[in-house]
Amino acid sequence: MFISFTTSRDYDGRTIKERGGEKMTKENNDDTTFMENVEKGINENIIKLSDDKSRITYFCKREYSTSFKNPEEKVRASYFVELVLDKKIS
Repeated sequence: MFISFTTSRDYDGRTIKERGGEKMTKENNDDTTFMENVEKGINENIIKLSDDKSRITYFCKREYSTSFKNPEEKVRASYFVELVLDKKIS
């Protein structure tokens, strides 16, 4: 989605701030999907989050633990779960 940096209204009458709200909703939906996959992984005991949710541990050939504070780690964890559970890659 292209967002211009003018204060004028778009063809549909919405302001930039309103269009930005749409983008945030999509990002929130993506975040929800990633976290649903993380929950599946936790339930299947292939990953674990620390009690304060600051670290994630992957259970593969060797245990691997890293910070879960980085937003990219949610994506990595989500795809790890998909690969292991859906594609049967271990």
